Amino acid sequence: MDLLNPGGSLPPPFGIETVRELWTDPYTSKQMLRFHLDDGVNAASRKKSFIDRSVQWILDEFSLGEGSAVIDFGCGPGLYTSALARNGLQVTGVDFSARSLDYAREKAAEEGHPVEYHLCDYLDYQPRKLYDAALLIMGDYCAMSFEKRLRFLRMVKTTLKPGGFFLFDLFSLSRFSRLRETRTFRYSPGEGFWSGKPYYEFFQRVLYREQGIVLEKYVIIEAGRSRVIYNWLEHFSPEKLKRELAMASFVPVHFWGSVAGDSYRAGDDEFAVMAVTRRQAHIMRDSSASRE
Repeated sequence: MDLLNPGGSLPPPFGIETVRELWTDPYTSKQMLRFHLDDGVNAASRKKSFIDRSVQWILDEFSLGEGSAVIDFGCGPGLYTSALARNGLQVTGVDFSARSLDYAREKAAEEGHPVEYHLCDYLDYQPRKLYDAALLIMGDYCAMSFEKRLRFLRMVKTTLKPGGFFLFDLFSLSRFSRLRETRTFRYSPGEGFWSGKPYYEFFQRVLYREQGIVLEKYVIIEAGRSRVIYNWLEHFSPEKLKRELAMASFVPVHFWGSVAGDSYRAGDDEFAVMAVTRRQAHIMRDSSASRE
């Protein structure tokens, strides 16, 4: 009953993290892969039509072509990496879900487009070469704590070639402003998302309003087993993100409404950004000034 007490103490933001369980547990990782591949929902991945449009925009907007090197952090089952490889790019994918990478490797072998995959937490990734572009797509940036985000940014900086860039998307503070705290309860007779056996699910959404952070807490109780899952998402404005990027010597160059090049609108749920190192930003400014 302590697990279910809504008046109980809550952890500080990102104080308890269980994200690995979603992607590495034998049962839930199977469910996550199913959501990745379900083109009817925008859950673990976006729909194929969006991914196709996104990949084409990335290729065109940033003049990436055959021989360009791209690394995709949190690549999942390779929906972006496979599409980029089909266009002749040298692609690397990093993810800690063995099930997702098994699927990605099988798909790459079927299509005959070589993709280099690494099974590891991208926070621990040790770059082996340099890239023209680094990607982090589907809001993963928001699921990390502040300390982990800075650690990640500093690692990304070591992966980029001179002139390289980092493209990623985030959830907006506008989205956060529309969220409401809630509690729900349901019973699954079996073959549900969390378990193949019957279970009870208690869900609680908590808003940390000062920080723009949402916690989605799931208490799962089944015969002989109980567990608590904490999903965290921090929300950003361009100004808030700019301050954070500066701490890792990154500079945002351009904002869009999505990683498919949609126009930025302040009231939308998400936005995307292209960031470069501070040194590269100086080079770009000097080059622009000399042309003028």
